[in-house]
Amino acid sequence: MNSGSVVLSRLSVSLLALSTSLTLSTAMAQSSSQSSPPHRPEAQSVHPGTALAPRELPRPAEHHTPDAHAHGAATHHGNGQAPYAGMQQRDVKRFSADEADDLRAGRGMGYALSAELNGVPGPLHVLELAPALRLTGEQRREITAIQRRMQDDAQRLGRELLQAEQRVDDLFGSDSKPPRPSQLTAATAQAAAIEGQLRAVHLQAHLETADVLTPRQINEYNRRRGYR
Repeated sequence: MNSGSVVLSRLSVSLLALSTSLTLSTAMAQSSSQSSPPHRPEAQSVHPGTALAPRELPRPAEHHTPDAHAHGAATHHGNGQAPYAGMQQRDVKRFSADEADDLRAGRGMGYALSAELNGVPGPLHVLELAPALRLTGEQRREITAIQRRMQDDAQRLGRELLQAEQRVDDLFGSDSKPPRPSQLTAATAQAAAIEGQLRAVHLQAHLETADVLTPRQINEYNRRRGYR
């Protein structure tokens, strides 16, 4: 065998060995990939002593029942008493003792607020501000007379109103039969009519007082009373 043939023979052996090595490597790689477990994401590492935050669950909707609301409104200071507790001792259930005294004395009780808060002065407060308003002697006499007439009429009507409200109370007294609708309507209408007359007496006194004053005095009255 010549030298050229020897070289070719050796080269063929080397190529055969390389091909065999590559075939074995490929087979081993495929076998390794099939036997390895599937990749799983790593669990979050937690340090010892650290509590995992619980998953938040949806909070149940709150239900408010009308009965619960009504019960809360009916109680007084959380002790179960109604806000009217104790008023059953009143002589006339609608009015407190102080209010009943005001009615008997002919005091205003807010009946003339429609006039007072719209800039129409009342006789009592005008007389109290007489020096600041520079009332003349004649104005003082006229307004004093208005105040006395108003008070006399208010006292009379105040007493009548208390009596009318007492009759309404009597319809519901423990010794009384339930009132008929006609009785109830008549009693409440009478009380309302008397109270309407009482309010008109106070309002009329304001109108009469304003007629005695000058525009400048009326403006000064309202300024000093805090309305302007």
